[in-house]
Amino acid sequence: MSTTREHAARATTLAALRRPLLVSLTNQLLGSGANFLVGIYLARSLALAEFGLYGICYGLCTLYIGVGNAMLLTQMTVSMAGQPLAAQAAYAGRVLATILLLGGTVLLAGAGAGVALWLWLGAAPYLGLVVPVALAAALMLCGEFFITYAYIRHHERAALLVNAAALVVVAGGLAALRLLGRAPDAADVLLLYAGGNALGAALAYLSAPLAWRQPLPQLRGHWRSARGHGGWSLGGVAISWVQAQSATYTLAAMLGPAGAGLANLSRLFISPFTFLVPAVNKIALPRLAALRASDPRRMRRLATQLALVMVLLAALYALLLLCCLGWLAPLVLGHHVPQLPQLVAVWCLVLLFQVGRSCGALLLQTQMKFRQLTLITLPCAVLAVSTAVLLMRHYQAAGAIAGVLAGEGLLALLIWKEIAHGARTEYH
Repeated sequence: MSTTREHAARATTLAALRRPLLVSLTNQLLGSGANFLVGIYLARSLALAEFGLYGICYGLCTLYIGVGNAMLLTQMTVSMAGQPLAAQAAYAGRVLATILLLGGTVLLAGAGAGVALWLWLGAAPYLGLVVPVALAAALMLCGEFFITYAYIRHHERAALLVNAAALVVVAGGLAALRLLGRAPDAADVLLLYAGGNALGAALAYLSAPLAWRQPLPQLRGHWRSARGHGGWSLGGVAISWVQAQSATYTLAAMLGPAGAGLANLSRLFISPFTFLVPAVNKIALPRLAALRASDPRRMRRLATQLALVMVLLAALYALLLLCCLGWLAPLVLGHHVPQLPQLVAVWCLVLLFQVGRSCGALLLQTQMKFRQLTLITLPCAVLAVSTAVLLMRHYQAAGAIAGVLAGEGLLALLIWKEIAHGARTEYH
């Protein structure tokens, strides 16, 4: 009887994920799909060096969003499970206040850095990108807050609003530039992203339950608590970002923006599948967090099932991509890139390990093992950067991407080893 009841409970959990997952996938298509289409458009219309410069700037924005996720949004997701709505509204209000304060600080720092660079170097080549990067990063994190808060409340449709607004603004802005006969540059696209996320956040704010009136002692207490698990999570995000971006920034340092452009150009082809990963994570994390106290074994089983399904789907996608790449690449890019097949093949291997370690990291985050996750990530980042530098001397872009592969492979192995160790400890 207990076995039957257990299977029924598991089936109910998996069935309950289907509809929210469809909404989450739609949301991810609006968000990441827009980024992908913008990347394709820029790859077709910009020189390789300018495209590489855009990738570097966007990578800095993702670093800032990762910091906000680590310190605030992930902590909010795992801490709100089971809390009453009134408490959630107050907690979310404190998080949003912190994000706005952090964003204002970043904007002031960006403006100050721009002025300092202008006074010191005069007409520096990349001076005009400082403020757009800061503005885009700050507003993109605001949009990410409202998306995360919608998933926590299981109102996945509300998250669509933010990404839909961003898509409309970015697509409309690029279309307007094309009609004016002006080719977009990195600063233009960053400002469009900033405007789109500002609009989406403003629209989402109108319907989000938030308690704005927060006593200052409560805000200070929230900031102190965020430094606990959030500090370890922040370290893990920073190290993971270094590892994931090692190919781009190693190539940029040694070959200039054109080298970074080549790495980002080849990575575009695995981007469509990566839409699925955050879509699944946003749905799974609040639900796994709710199971953490009530049924940890069921939580682990569900996370493992998701990981297996995701890795199998990634392998199928990689196989289909490599079979079709000969005719697909010229169709997408509009021109021939001699090194592209080898680079895409290495990125496909990276994708398999990225998916596996992402699902494992999701389980460790749910268990609030941020310290272990950070300590695991550190040697992997060192391996990724050192391997990229060594191999790039002989294999250039392929060697730099192979460094990412080495880091991701070791990270996936260590994460699932930690999960297996935790499971054995719990059973004994």
